[in-house]
Amino acid sequence: MHKLSVYSFIPLADLAITFYYIFMYKIGKRKRNVKKYFYALLGLAFLSALVIVGIIIFLNFQPSKATEINNIAEKNNAFDPTKSNNSLKVDTAYYTMELPSDWKQLSVNKDPRYSSIEWGWDAKTKNRSLEIYVDNYPLNKPFNKIVPVSIQGNVFTLDTMSENCSKFTSKTASLDLHVQSKWQDVSFICDLDNTIDNIIGIGTTSDGVILPMTGPQSGAHKYMFVYTDRSIPDSNNPLITALQSFRVK
Repeated sequence: MHKLSVYSFIPLADLAITFYYIFMYKIGKRKRNVKKYFYALLGLAFLSALVIVGIIIFLNFQPSKATEINNIAEKNNAFDPTKSNNSLKVDTAYYTMELPSDWKQLSVNKDPRYSSIEWGWDAKTKNRSLEIYVDNYPLNKPFNKIVPVSIQGNVFTLDTMSENCSKFTSKTASLDLHVQSKWQDVSFICDLDNTIDNIIGIGTTSDGVILPMTGPQSGAHKYMFVYTDRSIPDSNNPLITALQSFRVK
């Protein structure tokens, strides 16, 4: 679509001037009250120009509709390393995986209680990030959604992610709003205290959100995944990419 400029209105001005001379002169005589017709036509031309500008702006600046993958199983095992040249390749002592190319390592937690590395695309706000704990992890971490997985050797097979757990978890008689819940037989703690948040965990039917995995080099370890997305619109695609490419070393 062509950009608007002053020259875009020249045809409208020429039309208004032409009508002016038609009404102003008839066989060499000036007609009465012609000015009001001229101004009316000029006003009509101006309003038409505003309508055209409005339509062009409306068409050019409509926000794009975000697409989202609702069923992770549809993308399961779709990761293709030959097509991931633009991704961030993560290589730690325990595992490898790939993340979007604009992500980077945000922090390393070497606290004796919690051993984790966090990646994300906004170091200041951490609106979208993935934190992976190895062996030392928070025991009562609450989540808003859960992704069931099964472990096959040193890789994952993904199933359908849950909706917000507040929709299928009931409050208990106690005042504690971190409530035990289940999705497809995967046990986890549902965060009923902050139902508008978007913190996603992954888990198995046998071990919940603590995932025991054994690699040929690193040996046996336990992993916990915490994916946080407070962006608008939110997206599960970075999590899917990470889980599909995740390999225990």
